[in-house]
Amino acid sequence: MQAPDARYRRTPLPPDARLKVGWILLCLAGLFACPFIGFAIHGKVEEPGLAIGLVLAVVPLAGLALLATKHWAAMRRLPPELAEEWRKGRFISAAGAPIVDTPARFSHQNDSIEIQPEGMVVSRSTLLGLRGVENSTEKMWIAQTVGDYFMPWSDLSEWEVHTDSDGPNFYRLNLRTKGHVLIRRFRPVEGCEADLLDAVRHVGKLPIRLLCDLDDL
Repeated sequence: MQAPDARYRRTPLPPDARLKVGWILLCLAGLFACPFIGFAIHGKVEEPGLAIGLVLAVVPLAGLALLATKHWAAMRRLPPELAEEWRKGRFISAAGAPIVDTPARFSHQNDSIEIQPEGMVVSRSTLLGLRGVENSTEKMWIAQTVGDYFMPWSDLSEWEVHTDSDGPNFYRLNLRTKGHVLIRRFRPVEGCEADLLDAVRHVGKLPIRLLCDLDDL
């Protein structure tokens, strides 16, 4: 069996197309420091010092513009298949998934996902939301009351893997009719996240779409 990082990672970008995170942070730090440098040059916290800081801010802003221009130019030079993968995510079909016995349960503290032959059961703390789903408020209330939420495989069309810098990392489960279900990503106590995706592909016959690498958790 392949290592998880090989099975559930996007194709790496060439060096010139990767975001220069260190340089971006340096430019942002310089931009933040410009007003204070201006006040220090002027000698007082007054409007002339702020004006000096605004002038100095041109340098980090120009740096950010240059980094953005070089990044997008490099992205435009990518092979079409690689560019498509980084725009829309890496698609992994259900075919070829390792055999997984059911029921398979993955849990960590209050979060749990149980893979069953007919569908999957997620705990109420794992269920983040129902978007565009009919009677979503009522279904969320039932899930909070009962303590879990069941989704049959026949209702689902695709399983997306996302990361979010402003909130919990999540899976987006697209429905065959309309809308989608958001559930929390977590590191299982037993096994790993790749084992969960293997179970989704083998048991649920669902394809996976990686909008981030599996180690982005």
